[in-house]
Parts: sequence; C-alpha cells; structure tokens
Amino acid sequence: MPPLRNIFDVKRKGAGLAVVLFLLVGFITAGCVSRQPSCLGQTVDSRAFVMFKRGISLTELESIFQTKPAHEFTVRRNGETIRCVQYVLIRPAIHQSYYFVFVNDGLNLVCLLPPFEYETQMKNGSRYSRRITERPEKRIEAVLQSKDLSDEALAESVSKAMSYKRPKKTSGNWNCAPVYFMFAPFIIALAPSTAVENLQWRHKVEEQRTKLNPFKIELGMMVGEVEAMFGTPFTIGTTTDHLEVRYYGLPEFWMHSEAWVSVVFDQGKAVRVFSNDFFDSETIRNMARQISTKH
Repeated sequence: MPPLRNIFDVKRKGAGLAVVLFLLVGFITAGCVSRQPSCLGQTVDSRAFVMFKRGISLTELESIFQTKPAHEFTVRRNGETIRCVQYVLIRPAIHQSYYFVFVNDGLNLVCLLPPFEYETQMKNGSRYSRRITERPEKRIEAVLQSKDLSDEALAESVSKAMSYKRPKKTSGNWNCAPVYFMFAPFIIALAPSTAVENLQWRHKVEEQRTKLNPFKIELGMMVGEVEAMFGTPFTIGTTTDHLEVRYYGLPEFWMHSEAWVSVVFDQGKAVRVFSNDFFDSETIRNMARQISTKH
C-alpha cells in the first residue's frame, strides 16, 4: 500500500506495468491451475464445531478450536458484559463464518452473520455494489435477535457448508509454461520491488493489528489507560446516544478495518469496543479521502 498521499494517485508506471503483465498471464492461463478460495479471520477445522457446549468460557472455546477468534464487539448492557467474536469454518468445506456471543464470559448464542446491506452506485459509467456501513449499535441488535443455532441446527449448518467441497488441487499444466517463459523477463524486471513492498505493507498491517488488539481493553478502563496502549486517537466522534467514541488507528490503513478499533466512553470510562465487522469504517474512509486530497 503506498503512502496516504498516493492512495488515489498511482504514479509508479513500472509497478502498474507489472500488474498488467500478471493479469495478462493470469487471463491467458486461466483454468490451468485450480485456485483455493481464501477467507479472512480465524479458521477452524469443521470437526471442532461439535466439541463445545453452551456456557463455556471464551478461553475454553479457544482451547477447543486451538486458535484465537476475531473480536467483533464488547458492550455492557443491563449490568452484563456481552462479547461477540467470529470464527470461520474452512476445512474441509468452503468457508462459513459464525458469530459466538458470550454473556458474562459464558457462551450464550451461536449464529450465522446477519446479512449486510448493499447499495448500487454508478462510477465512471459503470454500476457496482457497495456495502453500506451500519452503525455498530444497529448491527448488534441484528446479532442478538439472530436465530440461535442449537446443536442440531449448528450441525446441519456445518454439514451444509461441508457439502460445498473445495476443488482438489491439481498440478500446473505445462502447456501454459511457454506463456510464463515469454513474459518472465518483464515480470522479473518489474515485479520484485512491488512484491517486497506488498510483503512489507502486510507486515505493517499485522503490526498495527497486534498493537490495537481489542481484547486488551477491559470495560471500565479510563481514557488514559486505553491511550497508554493505543496512543492518540485518529479522530473523536459521537454515537447516536450522545456518547464519545474514539477511533484508534493510522490513516494509511484506512482500507483495513482489522487494523482499527473504536472505543465508546461514558464519563471517561470505556463502555463499548468495536472492531472488524462492527467498526465504522465509513467515517475513517471519508476522512482519509479528505486528507489525501490535501496532499
């Protein structure tokens, strides 16, 4: 990812030509090698989804799944702490995401992700769909009102996901080799710096995710305690119920909601934590665009 001032203005012609060559090679050789679908989030073997019971703690669930989940939200309601995390079922099935909701650290609800809302927009004469960023409080209600997948319902959901098997890996077709050899000199000459930059960029995103780990925040923490860990917020806003919300992250990561965390404070104490699907990325995206136009 280039610096923020170049996000909307790619100036490196060499990198652009390398991308074109890669796309051209990919188009010509389409179908030569089957591709595995990719997904974001923490993935779990399908067999582990039958090994837990309601009431277990998040730590116990992590032990069963052998991996930590993606944090979604932590809020306090009616004296209870409600936390939602996401796990992704992936092996041996096509990926399927689930929210796990804990009340006072006891598993209370397992559900599929409520559908996101999309709107159709026109840009440069082309029509495209764009996901609408919901206010996190609104999406929380959708989650808490979702159908709880009982043991039988969850087993059925997992079974259905597993029925959509991934395509088996196949070895590359050597008939495509001449195409790669033909373009190799150009790709080798132009692509390495871009590949290295992309690797460095992903490393920076991962560092930011580690720093802004939402699990570090405990409800009730004061603003100073949170900012001792996360630093100064990028911006400060107001929720629909007139509480202060602070957005933590760096503007150059505006496209990566996983590298951001927002915390809502009531009289200086943390009462809500949002990340990933529940992070208000639209606010950050608009501000990042405003900053980029000034450069």
